[in-house]
Amino acid sequence: MPELPKFSIVTPSYNQGHFLEETILSVLNQRYPHIEYIIVDGGSTDDSVNVIKRYESKLAWWVSEKDRGQAHAINKGLERVTGDIVAYLNSDDVFLPGAFDMVAKSFMERPHINWLAGNCILFGNAAEACVKYPTPTPDVASWLHYNRLPQQSTFWRRSVMQKHGLFEEKFRYSFDYEYWVRLVHGGERCEVVDFPLAGFRLHPHSKTVAEGTHFAGEDKAFRDLYLAKLKPEEVKSFELMERNGQTFTEFTKAMELHHQGQGTAAWNQFFAAVKKNPGSLATRFGLGCFRRLLRSS
Repeated sequence: MPELPKFSIVTPSYNQGHFLEETILSVLNQRYPHIEYIIVDGGSTDDSVNVIKRYESKLAWWVSEKDRGQAHAINKGLERVTGDIVAYLNSDDVFLPGAFDMVAKSFMERPHINWLAGNCILFGNAAEACVKYPTPTPDVASWLHYNRLPQQSTFWRRSVMQKHGLFEEKFRYSFDYEYWVRLVHGGERCEVVDFPLAGFRLHPHSKTVAEGTHFAGEDKAFRDLYLAKLKPEEVKSFELMERNGQTFTEFTKAMELHHQGQGTAAWNQFFAAVKKNPGSLATRFGLGCFRRLLRSS
């Protein structure tokens, strides 16, 4: 029987001591024999260091010192990893029971796989619990349209990191999304594991919730870089997806106005969307929106 692969997990940490122990235990309690766990703390002023010290005998390495941000902290850990399979887990998120067994099995049974993602449960006091499913494709334009992976449940071989490098530290919000696009553009293909591997905690102080409006600017910055590398037909495909996505949002607004009893405003919103994207009227959602508004007239 082949030897089980070794996992290398990096947790960046900063002033989230009230979540950190749960994160640490979600790694250590996997009951998996080969785990290399690294925690890179950014110089926390709360109880984080005390929490880390309680488990330092089970850590491969840890540090608490000022860094240049989350991506830098993760890279500091990744530079030290020696495992076969790599991932990072933020200090407010968790791996779910059985995750490492499932990931190891997937890599062992399909040796051609270099990168995979599983299902991720979103939970916390900032959102109702739901599941986010990975939807990878080999099409770079689709990845540029939106982030197709839940980061918390994504794993890759260390050889991938050695080939494609570390996270881009100039990005505060989109460094993982840029990395996925970089991998796809570099010829890597992400495989799906239909199994819940991780939990993504949403709370008022999480970056996604507290600073969610800042992601779009960084997304555009790296998208422009990759669009310049694509073929004209790929750029057209991306532009069509963007246009259809915007139209979907506008149709949704029309439906919201309809539910609020603002019939005239709903129709105006609907026709404005169709005028900007005439082909959208023939789509399933466009026709559905039109019929709903028509029945209420």
